[in-house]
Amino acid sequence: MMGSAPQAGQATEEAPALADPVHSPGLNTAMPGPTFHARTPDVFDSALGMRALLDGLGEGILTVDATGVVLMLNLEIQRMWALPAHTFLGRPLGTFLVGENGFRIPVDPVEFGRTTGNLLGRRIALNAMKFNGETFPVVVRLTESLLGSRRVFTAIVQRPDVGERAAFAVAAQATDDGLWEWDLPTNTIQFSPRWKAMVGYDESQIGNSPEEWFSRVHPNDLFSVRASVDALSRGTQLNFEEEYRMKHRDGTYRWVLNRGLGVLGSDGSPRLIAGSVSDVSRRRTHDTLTGLPHRALFLDRAERLLLRTKRDPQYALAVLFMDLDRFKFINDSLGHPVGDLLLVEVARRLEACLRPGDAVTRLGGDEFAVLLDDVKDAVGALRIVQRIQQEIALPFHLDAREVQTSASIGVAISTTGYGGAHEMLRDADTAMYLAKADGGARHELFDLEMRAWAHTRLSLEVELRRALELNQLTVDYQTIVDLVSGKDVGLECLLRWNHPSGKAVGPGEFLPIAEETGLITPISFWMLSHACRQMRQWQLQFRLPPSFALNVKLSGKRIAKIDLVRRIDEILGETQMDPRSLRLEISESITTGDTLAVTALLLQLKDRGIQLVIDDFGTGYSSLSYLHRFNFNALKVDRTFVKRLGIDEESSEVIKTICVLATSLCMDVVAEGIETADQLHRLKCLGCRFGQGYLFSKPMDANGITRYFESKQEVPEG
Repeated sequence: MMGSAPQAGQATEEAPALADPVHSPGLNTAMPGPTFHARTPDVFDSALGMRALLDGLGEGILTVDATGVVLMLNLEIQRMWALPAHTFLGRPLGTFLVGENGFRIPVDPVEFGRTTGNLLGRRIALNAMKFNGETFPVVVRLTESLLGSRRVFTAIVQRPDVGERAAFAVAAQATDDGLWEWDLPTNTIQFSPRWKAMVGYDESQIGNSPEEWFSRVHPNDLFSVRASVDALSRGTQLNFEEEYRMKHRDGTYRWVLNRGLGVLGSDGSPRLIAGSVSDVSRRRTHDTLTGLPHRALFLDRAERLLLRTKRDPQYALAVLFMDLDRFKFINDSLGHPVGDLLLVEVARRLEACLRPGDAVTRLGGDEFAVLLDDVKDAVGALRIVQRIQQEIALPFHLDAREVQTSASIGVAISTTGYGGAHEMLRDADTAMYLAKADGGARHELFDLEMRAWAHTRLSLEVELRRALELNQLTVDYQTIVDLVSGKDVGLECLLRWNHPSGKAVGPGEFLPIAEETGLITPISFWMLSHACRQMRQWQLQFRLPPSFALNVKLSGKRIAKIDLVRRIDEILGETQMDPRSLRLEISESITTGDTLAVTALLLQLKDRGIQLVIDDFGTGYSSLSYLHRFNFNALKVDRTFVKRLGIDEESSEVIKTICVLATSLCMDVVAEGIETADQLHRLKCLGCRFGQGYLFSKPMDANGITRYFESKQEVPEG
């Protein structure tokens, strides 16, 4: 058993003297940290976000050199072992990871290098060793890569999956749940007293027949419930979860959540199923996270107050639409649990700002609506709005962290003239959108000019639909370059809209509308088909190798909601383009959706040889587990970081961290927006291999790219 841990930089018998590690919220290494200068908010947030990315991962990261000595670790490793960073740095990996039956990761440097090759890529079940002799189980996966010319290994450390719970674990989750156990051979069910009380009966008034359950299920829900239970009883699935209505003794229906697990006998056939029932009626009318009333209740109250304005000309009400500023950054960098805590605390502060008769609801995500009763005039409403913004701007203390945010608020007053509460909410939303567009932490009072602006935006949507039908959309291309050799290795597609008015409409203006309306799906497929057909012509004309790739962006919001693989197969078949020549750029937002559906979809694309790229990496939500599961080929560094190179150290730190992470996972790194020779030099020094930007070429239409290829003395190489 070891004594107290040495301080960083202090030599001991167990560990050599080390340089002070970087004591930041992010990566811990044995290398001196950068000097932090004055920083702009966007780059500062991004640097924190990248460090928080590594520290917020559910997996631990340990990077070691070729002899097995720890060079770098993230905060999750410190949490797992309950030890500070300096106790790991400079020590052999085998000091902390041992196995059963005599197996261990070697401590001896020579032995480590000799045996590590057999462990690469495998998931190894080991025990994590603490200095006091305690152990706990972990699963470790080793990867090998080069950091510059240095050979390094990365150990990704995870807690082992719990797997399927025992049959009654779900049933015992809470004493307030109704419990049941169905013995299939005898076709009898034991209902707990709480189960019976939930439908209004005492213990002696309900028997043990399955019909005691099914006869009380709402007729519209019965088919779905029976289908799930039948699948359990046949053994075709081992768990289910259903929300449905159960009839109470008083004749009313209550919403319940029923969870069940199947248990197999020794012969492999189902023996019993068991589970629990929770009363979720309140959840159907109130937000489960914040406890605030749902939107329907909010609008119902607003409708009743709006009727009062018809009877009393002196009476007025206001509806506020509020959105938290920078919530996505907070949620993604500090983790969803902290984000949820923030939403709960925001709800409490909103309630504290309200007067008797007012109301508040959470509309979804970080959006809230407030109903102000009897505000007299706009001045009175805005006074309350200012109080709300002041309260939201105060620091929040969440999970031992201090978090700050602000609110963008739109205000609609009934004196403007409304036929329904939903119209007030719509106009308040419009005003909030403009407050957000002006930089946030602001409020805007809706007026009729805003309605005209909303109509203009709607007209733009209609014109965009027509543009797709009339082939007004075009594709430009920008070269992607190997920063070491200077050779072109691919092209990125860039969408353009040739508006009939002659006005240039940039992607930043029309793509958000396309995302919101669903037009992004047909537009994306049109661009993919058009670009693949053009790329195939260039491949034949200039004998481009399959490794010379075409990069096409996909919408992250809708990627799992469309028949993507089938459509891509059709396009590749029609254009006869090699799948290996296609790189799909996907935003980090895919990791926050239906991960099972997205995983299955992207694995199908990988099976076809199509390459996957995360676009604008480091600006959104990331998780190492997603990078493993989806097996991306490359990460693209957002131009924001490239633009700040040489101006502040934070951008260099972010890009360096991305390059280290990508190297550990055998991925390429592509930097966007390279405009100067100094930026190019710095990127090469940071380990970035590929890039694009005006320094190499501006975006060109198809004819321009053709002339560009013709002018090249050498054929581009992949």
